[in-house]
Amino acid sequence: MTDDVYAGLESFDSEYHPEAATVRRAGLDSLADGDYRFRIDGARLDRSEKQGLMLFVMSLRTTVTNAEVEWTQVLKTQKNADILGSTLTRLGIPADKWPKFSTGLKAMIESNELVGLVFSAKKVTKDGHANLKNISLHGRPTLAASPTFADAPNPSGKIANDDEDPPF
Repeated sequence: MTDDVYAGLESFDSEYHPEAATVRRAGLDSLADGDYRFRIDGARLDRSEKQGLMLFVMSLRTTVTNAEVEWTQVLKTQKNADILGSTLTRLGIPADKWPKFSTGLKAMIESNELVGLVFSAKKVTKDGHANLKNISLHGRPTLAASPTFADAPNPSGKIANDDEDPPF
């Protein structure tokens, strides 16, 4: 290789801070619609880059293919907070018993209470909009992956209690 390939690299030296770079996982839109089993690797509060909206972000990993994705939920309205609380309750977190949403959510995130939970879910796309792609929870979480639930998409989407679960 010649020195020409490296010409200009010095321009990055004065403000080089690799720890400042944030690597984000792909969103749910990177997965095909269908049924999955996920393990929760983490949860955090964040802000959207453009509008500064509060976001609740769960880092997920599919249990068979090990694909890493983020499930982001906007916290802009009371209804958004209520939906998140309902989702967390379905994951086995007693969010329905929190006296205050803010303190309960903060304590849950700081204690890593979600980390390691495994849950079944159906990833769906609504109206073709990326920001509306989400998952619907199916059943209670388990701490170990079940061999009866494949990680590959299931286009039919029908599972045992599918009619009982409200979409989020």
